[in-house]
Amino acid sequence: MKFVLTWALAGALLYPAGTAAETRLFADDEELPRILVRGTPEDQAAAERLGRIPGGTALITREEMQLSRGETLADVLDFAPGVVAQQRFGPEDLRLSVRGSGLNRTGHGRGLMLVMHGMPINAADGNFDMITFDLWQAQRLEIYRGAQAARYGATTLGGVIEMVPRTGRTSPGTEFDATLGSFDFARLRASQGGANENADYFLSASAARSDGFRQQSASETLKLHGNFGLRHSVNAETRWFLSAATTESEWPGVLTQDQFAADPSQAAPISLARGQANDIDHVIVTQLSSFQLQGGEWRVVASFGHRNQDHPTPGNILLERAQTGLLETGWAQQLGIMDLNLGVRLIQTDSKPRRFAYAGPPTSPVAAERGSLIQARDQRARNLEAFGRTAIPLAERWTMDLGLTLTESTRRDTPRDDFGPLNQRPRFSDSYRSATPALGVVWEATGSVQAFAGLSRAFEAPSFFDLDANAPLQADGIPDLDAQKSWTLEVGSRGRTDRLRWDAVLYTSRLDNEILRIDPFGVNPPAVNADQTLRFGAELGLDAVLIDGIGGQLILRQRADLNRFRFDDDPVHGDNTVPGISPRIYRGWLLYQAATGWYAGPSLQAAARTEVDLVNQTQAPGYGIWGFRAGWSGERWSVRAELVNGSDRAWVSTTNILNRAAPASGVIFPGDGRSAYLTVGWSL
Repeated sequence: MKFVLTWALAGALLYPAGTAAETRLFADDEELPRILVRGTPEDQAAAERLGRIPGGTALITREEMQLSRGETLADVLDFAPGVVAQQRFGPEDLRLSVRGSGLNRTGHGRGLMLVMHGMPINAADGNFDMITFDLWQAQRLEIYRGAQAARYGATTLGGVIEMVPRTGRTSPGTEFDATLGSFDFARLRASQGGANENADYFLSASAARSDGFRQQSASETLKLHGNFGLRHSVNAETRWFLSAATTESEWPGVLTQDQFAADPSQAAPISLARGQANDIDHVIVTQLSSFQLQGGEWRVVASFGHRNQDHPTPGNILLERAQTGLLETGWAQQLGIMDLNLGVRLIQTDSKPRRFAYAGPPTSPVAAERGSLIQARDQRARNLEAFGRTAIPLAERWTMDLGLTLTESTRRDTPRDDFGPLNQRPRFSDSYRSATPALGVVWEATGSVQAFAGLSRAFEAPSFFDLDANAPLQADGIPDLDAQKSWTLEVGSRGRTDRLRWDAVLYTSRLDNEILRIDPFGVNPPAVNADQTLRFGAELGLDAVLIDGIGGQLILRQRADLNRFRFDDDPVHGDNTVPGISPRIYRGWLLYQAATGWYAGPSLQAAARTEVDLVNQTQAPGYGIWGFRAGWSGERWSVRAELVNGSDRAWVSTTNILNRAAPASGVIFPGDGRSAYLTVGWSL
C-alpha cells in the first residue's frame, strides 16, 4: 500500500492525468512494447484529426476499453480529463458530466451530446440515458470537450462524446467475451463481422446481470446491434444501423450520512417501500448515406428512435412512451486552403408521460402498487440547427478554426383532458433561439507538439425534465425558465516525446441562467435559473515510460482535474461553491507491459470532499481507493482480471444536490465495496 501511495503522490505533484490521444503509446518503433495494441487505420486518422482541434479532446480505442471490465462508460473514461462518470443507482444510471455540464441534474443527463451512428441519441429537449451506448459495439470513443464540438452542431457546455461503431471491415470474424465477478455479476458478449468488395456487416449481442453491491440494486440488461454497409459505387455508400437495448434496474435510493456510515450497502427505506426501479426499452434505426463529389463529401442521415420507460420514483410512478425522429444533411469540402463543413439538422421528440399515484402510503401493504392516474400530458420538443465550421491556415504552423451554430428550439406541453378531470397545469409553448460562435487557433510547434487556444459560446434550452420541475413554483402553473448560456475560454498543449505524452488544458466559463435543480425534500426537486455562475478548471494528463528495456515497459498513466465552480456575487449564495463535483479528482495506473503480451499493475482513484448543498454547510467525504488490473492477450485468446476497492473502503461515488442539507437529508450514493472480475475472450 505504501508503494501505491508513494507513486500516486509523486504523480499528483506533476498534476497527472491520462488520455488516449493516440492509438499507440510513445515511440514510432513498432517493436517497442505498448500499453495499447495499434488501432485500425481509421483510429490512426481519428487521432490525427483530434490533434488538430483547438480545444480539449480525447480518443479511447477499443483496445484501451478492453483493459478494464468495460461494463459502462464509468469503466472506460477513467483517463479522459475533464470527464466525470459516476455511478448513481445502477450500471445504466450514471452522472455523466464534462466541465460541470448538467451539474445539478439528479436524474437522466443534460448538457452533453451523445452521438452514435453519426447522430445524436439525445431526445430533442437534450435529455439522454446511456442504455443504448453499448461498448461492445464500439470501435472507439471520440470526446470533444466544450463547444469545439460545434462541428457536430452541439451547443452544450459539455460538448460531445461520440461512439464510433465497429463494422465488418474493422472487426471481421467472430468474437466471444465472458465475464464473472462479485455481486453475482455475469456477462456474455458475442459479435460477428464480414466483408466483401462492395458490402460488409457487423452483428453484436451483449447480456449482463448483477445483484449489485447494495440492497435493492439488481439489474438485467440486453443489448443488440447490427449494421450493414453497401457501396453502390466508388463514390457512394449507404449504411443501415439497428440498435436495441432493454434494462430492468432496481434503484436503492440515496442515503443520509448516518445511514452511509452505518452500512453503505443498505437501500433507502423509501426505495424499499416503493419498489423503486427504472425499466427502459430503447430502439434506434438509422440510415446514413455518403457521396463523394469533386473532392468533397455530401452525407444524409435519417433516424428514428422509440423509447418506453416504467419508473417508480419516491413520489409517483412514471410511465412514458417517446419517439424521436431526425433528419440531417451535411457537406464537407476542401475549398482552396480552407477545410469547410456545413450541416442542417431537424430533430423532434414526441413523448407521452403518464404519472400515477401509489395505492397507499409507504407503510401500507400496497405501498409499491400503482394507484390512480394523476397527470397525463403530450409533450413535443423540436430543434432546428444549422452549423458550419472551417479551418484556415494562417501561416506556417498556424491554423485558425471558425465555427457557428444557429439554433431554434421549441417546447410544447399539452394536458390530455380525455383522461378526465385530473389536477393538471395549463398548456404552454415556448421558443428559444441562439447563435453560438466558436473561434480557435492551433500552433504546431513540432510534428508531435501543439499549443492551442479557443473561445466559444454555449446554449442549452431547458428540457421537459427541468420545465416540469419549475412549473410548481409558478402561480399559474406555467414554467418560467430561460435558456442557459455561457462563454468559455480555454488554452492548452498536447504532445509526446519518446517517453512522455501529455494533454493539459486550462479553461474558464461564465454561465448566465445556469439551470440548477435544487432538492429540498428528496422527492420532486424544483428547477430554477441561477443569476451568474463561473467555472475554472485544469484538465491535466501525463503518461510516462518510467523504465524501458526489462523485457517490456514500466508505464505510469495519470489524469487529474482541478475544479472551482462557484456563484458570482449571487444575492443569496454569494461566491459559494456550486455543489456536485469534487474540486480535485485523480486517477492513476502503474503497470508493467511485457513484450510477450501480458500486463499488470496497481491503480488508484481519489477525490477530495464534495459540497452537496448550495449553502456549503455539508460535504460528502473524499476518498482514495486502490485496485489492480492484469491481463494477457494472444492471437486468439485473452484473459483479464480486475480488483476494485481492494481495501473494501466505504466511499462516495456521487452525491445528491440540495439547497440546505439536514441530518435526515439523503445526499450520498455509495460506491461499490471490494469486488473482483475475470474476463475471458476468444476469437474464431
